[in-house]
Amino acid sequence: MMKFTRRLALISITTLLINPAKAGEQVVVITNHTTAVDSLSRVELKNLYLGAPLSADLTPIMLPKSSLSRTVFTTHVIGLSESRLQSFLAQMRFSGRQLPLVEMDEVAQVVDFIRETPNAVAYIPASVQLDASIKVLYSTQ
Repeated sequence: MMKFTRRLALISITTLLINPAKAGEQVVVITNHTTAVDSLSRVELKNLYLGAPLSADLTPIMLPKSSLSRTVFTTHVIGLSESRLQSFLAQMRFSGRQLPLVEMDEVAQVVDFIRETPNAVAYIPASVQLDASIKVLYSTQ
């Protein structure tokens, strides 16, 4: 019985490390209130962040690799681990199809940038309070 309990605890901890959304972290995808797009599906977001064309001209913003929000976004929305995403982006650069991804260090910096920049799109923790100058396009909740 003790062996089973340890194994169950190890599986639970591993699940939380691999699947941060189960640990409670949720993200929302935001844009400036003047952006013509009112919502994006998971597939549209995946296409945007992986460089596939969309009907709207949007600029994707990324948080740093160390961000839990980035892990949740890349895993649950894009559907890739960070290492697979980095491999894909390296292939895109090597083939001359550089993606217009902008990376910002802090959530507050991202929110300020979105507030000032129409057509920019970014993911942030769902717990961040937003004002009327920003609209939510997608939520993992």
